[in-house]
Amino acid sequence: MIWKNIMNRKQRYQLTREKNSSDLEEISRLKGDVNRLVEENSNYKIISKGHKKINGELQEKLTKAEEKIKDFEKNYIRIDGKK
Repeated sequence: MIWKNIMNRKQRYQLTREKNSSDLEEISRLKGDVNRLVEENSNYKIISKGHKKINGELQEKLTKAEEKIKDFEKNYIRIDGKK
């Protein structure tokens, strides 16, 4: 009976060690996933900031071009002689 009790304890200990090892592997994998997601998020923020800046610059250029077109349409005579 004592021997059986000792074997049961050994088996439970071994199962606990295996579970802990499995849990540690899962934790390690999840930490890697978190680090990857943090880096992706940082990259997204950098790209988004750059896109916003470029979009703002393009919008300014577009507005100026539209104003020039309106000015030409209003103040210059077209080839057919009409304004």
